[in-house]
Amino acid sequence: MRGVIALDKHVRKFNTIAFIYQWFFRIQIKFYQQNVKTNQDKLEIEEGDKILDLGCGTGAFSYTFKKFSYDVSGIDASPAMVRRARKNGVEAIQGNVLNRLPFPDNSFDLVTAAFVVHGLDLDERIKFYQEAQRLSRNNVLIHDYNQADYFLINIIEAIEGGSYFSFKENAVNEMEQVFEKVKVYGIGPWSCWYICS
Repeated sequence: MRGVIALDKHVRKFNTIAFIYQWFFRIQIKFYQQNVKTNQDKLEIEEGDKILDLGCGTGAFSYTFKKFSYDVSGIDASPAMVRRARKNGVEAIQGNVLNRLPFPDNSFDLVTAAFVVHGLDLDERIKFYQEAQRLSRNNVLIHDYNQADYFLINIIEAIEGGSYFSFKENAVNEMEQVFEKVKVYGIGPWSCWYICS
């Protein structure tokens, strides 16, 4: 029951702030495009491959991969985020990644998530990784915070009340509980790519 209550709270929060995330859509795309352009060779995917973006939000990460000629779908628990993603040209559906999603095993060449898992508690992160692994034929890309300490981010994440600090301390160890390999690539002063297989 606790998980359902936490999800409802999470969905309400992101329904309320979806319009704020939209303000940063173009800035996010610029940042993500540079990351994908520089690092897509590490993902072992080819033009036209199928990608599922978990917790797609307004669709900035999905949109970026779409612009690089991949076949991208997004999924998010927040109906308001899904509507924003669709308006931004992303194929998106509503769904909870912490439950089994409506796709067969190994449905996608790559499964991604950008700045999603740090907001989940440990049990939810493990479920998230397991579902991502189930859906991917190859790699799972977690684009999220690294272990660097930035005062402003610490303040914002403390206010948000997620599990950011726990994630920062334990990210790789947690991922290694589910995945055989976890490679970490720095892509910015406070973020990195965790490529899991």
